Amino acid sequence: MKEQTASRKKSMSHEVDKRDMVNLDFYDNEILIMQHKLKSISANPGSAEAKKKVQHLKHELDNQKHHLDEFRKNFDVEEMFLSHKPKFQDKNLKISDEANVIKNDENFFLHLQSFESNFKGIRQEVLEFIDEHA
Repeated sequence: MKEQTASRKKSMSHEVDKRDMVNLDFYDNEILIMQHKLKSISANPGSAEAKKKVQHLKHELDNQKHHLDEFRKNFDVEEMFLSHKPKFQDKNLKISDEANVIKNDENFFLHLQSFESNFKGIRQEVLEFIDEHA
């Protein structure tokens, strides 16, 4: 997904794509699924080390969920998507306003890439643990 986002950034550097909103929903759902699986594993009797690892992974997923929620709030992504097209179609839009929109979108993509990069490692760690204990 990171590669898809990067390629979309290059081709549409000033346009937030609806697929990026879906990516955020996908990450939200993926976090919920992994949290549920970890909860199932923690319900089974196991070693103290495994329980400690589950707590660590739950904490990491909670942090990722928090970062995702903050990301949504900071960029007000729904508003960005809904208000984008009319702004660029408005002939009276000042160049500086358009530049601010483009800069905001570039920041959006940079933050999205950063989130995806961090999430990828945590997701891998969680999935490997789940596979070992399923």
